[in-house]
Amino acid sequence: MTPLSQSILLAAFPPDKRGIAMSLYGIAVMVFAILGPTFGGFIVDNADWQWIYLVNIPVGILSISLVHANIEELESRKEIKKTDFLGMISLVLWLLSMQIVLDKGQQYNWFDCAWISWLAGFSVCAFVFFVMRELESSAPLINLRLFKDRNFLIGTILASSVNMLVFSTIVLVPQFLQNMMGYTAILSGYALAPRIISCVFMMIIINSLMKIFDNRILIAIGFFFLGISTLFFINLNLRISFIYVAIPQVLMGVGVIMTFIPISSLVLGTLPKSELTNGSSLHNLCKSTMTAIVASVASTLVARHTQMHQVYLVKNLDNLNLIFQQRFASLVHTFIAGASTTFAHTKTNMYLYRSLLSQSRLMAYVDVFAIFALIAFLLIPLTFCFKTSIKNMLKLNSCFRIKPAASIAAIIGKQWARRRNIAEFL
Repeated sequence: MTPLSQSILLAAFPPDKRGIAMSLYGIAVMVFAILGPTFGGFIVDNADWQWIYLVNIPVGILSISLVHANIEELESRKEIKKTDFLGMISLVLWLLSMQIVLDKGQQYNWFDCAWISWLAGFSVCAFVFFVMRELESSAPLINLRLFKDRNFLIGTILASSVNMLVFSTIVLVPQFLQNMMGYTAILSGYALAPRIISCVFMMIIINSLMKIFDNRILIAIGFFFLGISTLFFINLNLRISFIYVAIPQVLMGVGVIMTFIPISSLVLGTLPKSELTNGSSLHNLCKSTMTAIVASVASTLVARHTQMHQVYLVKNLDNLNLIFQQRFASLVHTFIAGASTTFAHTKTNMYLYRSLLSQSRLMAYVDVFAIFALIAFLLIPLTFCFKTSIKNMLKLNSCFRIKPAASIAAIIGKQWARRRNIAEFL
């Protein structure tokens, strides 16, 4: 649906209005993607969880009605074209098998499970067949040769990385708040909601910024904000306030818009008009695939790092450790009131083990957020690999170079002459 929507927008609007159309489309995508956890949390807390799926039925019916009433098929697209059904089947088999592996891999301990290993191998084979088929086909389902275009390749990598950073926080932050801080589903959704404010504000001014500054500078600044917002979470602890979680979301919203909109304008800008639909489809396929992968990888990293930190921290629970002995004796003294000594020792052991698991998981979340923050900072130099027009180069020069005195004097002279002419006319 995403590439089809963008293709309709590109076909329906003239070139001078496509930027505004894509910006409005971006508002809808970003704002409602962020509202999703809040709305879903409200449904889960106040109704049966099945309603998070059933609510899509009236929305789907309304969407079908609006599409049928307002969107007309272009004359150039009404003619029947040859479809690469073999490529389509291989694409479906690759994505379906990959998604099952990503969804069930952590549950079944990944490649320790035989059927996960076989399905992963099948997914790789389907992917290789799909790539070979699309490269050799005279009428490919998706034109993979578009990756020869440098702007398209770099833009797809950066856009997929933006999706990775955004959805990693959408997945991990609610998990942390609900599992470790005791937040309800709707409260964890509220924690992500401040991102909407900065998104809407940035959408208002981003077009003006793109006219003044080089898009590569905006993208680099956007990745800096994404890195800083993710870096906030490396100081997580079990006593943080709601505000501490909300502030990074505001910075994240700024970074998302400063990367999403300029990348969208650059990634398809150097492709021929005949390849805009193919380019949009391939671009969104890569972003959607990255979103599916990062949701699974983030949860797996948290689980594996939790085990790693548990191994390191358990060494402190040693009877030769004086601090542990004092803490253990204090807890036994607390629990022994009204109970037997055996019960107090058992409860103390359980309490300390639970604290060990909690601290291990907390440190795992910190590790994963630090990894994603590092990725955001490492991607900043890649933004300057975009090809840009001479007009944008002049913008870049005007931002970072001091004009010579003669040029400044000439500009002042022209402005003075212009004002004098206006005064004489009046």
